[in-house]
Amino acid sequence: MQITCLRCGRQQSITPQPRGTKVRCTGCDTLIDVPDDSQIPPSSQISERAFPNYLNRNNTPSISNDAIIFTAVIGLFVLVLVIVTSAVIRLVTADPIEAAVSEEPTEAAVAATRFVFDEGYSIMLPLEFKQLSRQESERGYAVYRFQDGEGCRLTTAIIPNEAYSRMTSPPRDYAKALVKSVPELSEGVDGDVQPTRVTVGSLPATIFRFYEKENYRGVNFTYHMVAMDRGKKLVLRFAGKYGGFSENAESITMPDHWYDALLTLKEER
Repeated sequence: MQITCLRCGRQQSITPQPRGTKVRCTGCDTLIDVPDDSQIPPSSQISERAFPNYLNRNNTPSISNDAIIFTAVIGLFVLVLVIVTSAVIRLVTADPIEAAVSEEPTEAAVAATRFVFDEGYSIMLPLEFKQLSRQESERGYAVYRFQDGEGCRLTTAIIPNEAYSRMTSPPRDYAKALVKSVPELSEGVDGDVQPTRVTVGSLPATIFRFYEKENYRGVNFTYHMVAMDRGKKLVLRFAGKYGGFSENAESITMPDHWYDALLTLKEER
C-alpha cells in the first residue's frame, strides 16, 4: 500500500499494518499514522486474474482409485502376455528333442559289449553272453545263438525276403512273429500280451514280453522282438530265468537289462 507524508509530501510503499500503527517517513523522518485497515482491500476481493494458478489448482480433475487399479491390471496382463509369447517363441524355434531310446549304453553302466553280425547289424550284449553258433537255414537265412553262464539264451534270425519292403510293418500278432523252422524262435508261451511298438536304430519293431512267476528259483521270462528293414526281417528272442522271488511277492521286477539290450539293435553302415 502507498502512504503520503503530510510534512514533505513524499510517498512510500509499506506492507499493510494494523490501525494506529505509525511508520517513519524515509524523507523527513516524520512519524506518519497508518490509515484504517478498511482501506486495504480484503483477500476475498483479490482478483482471480492476478493469481490464476493458486485459485484454480483445486479445480483440476483428479484420477480416481478405480482408474489406477484398472490401469495396473491392464499393465500386469500385458506383461504376462509378453512373457508367455516369448516362451512360446523359444519353444517353437528351439531344436526338437528327439524321443529315442539310447542306442548304446555305456559299458561301465551295463557291463556290455557290442556284437556285430555278418549281415550288417549289431547289438549290445551283457559281457557274460557268449556266442555259441552261427548257422544258415535251408531257406538261406542266418541264425545266431548266444548264452550266458546262468542259462539265459539269445537267438537271432536275420531273414532276407524281397517281399519285406522298407514300409513293411512288424507283426502285431505273436503267432505271426514266430519262426516255425527255428525251435528257439517258435516256442509258444502260454497267454498273450499286447505288443509294444518301438523304433530300434531307424528300424520299426514290435516287442512281446512274457514272464511266469516262480517260487524262490526266479522268474521265467521271454522277450520276442521283430524288426523290419529293407528286404529283411530280424527276429530276436531273449529267454531264461531271472532273480529269486517268494510266493508273497506282490510284483515282479523284470530283467530290464535284457530288454534294453534288444533296443540297442542297429544297422552298421
